[in-house]
Amino acid sequence: MSGTIESLTRKISGADDLEGVVRSMKALAASSIGQYEKAVGSLDEYSTAVERALAACLRESGPTNGVEDIEPRQQPGIGAIFWF
Repeated sequence: MSGTIESLTRKISGADDLEGVVRSMKALAASSIGQYEKAVGSLDEYSTAVERALAACLRESGPTNGVEDIEPRQQPGIGAIFWF
């Protein structure tokens, strides 16, 4: 009988320890989600800034007729690189 009580006591103690571990894991997960959401927001802001900068550069270069110059330009051109 005392072996059963000791066994139950150990199981209850183990469950309490497990509850603490699960609580810590939940807190860590919530913290990580917040960091990822903040990173996504930052990427959205960065993307918007890059799009606005590119639009400004293209407005400065003026309209084109779709035909590239045969002779190289005397002034440096404007370039952009996109990656996703």
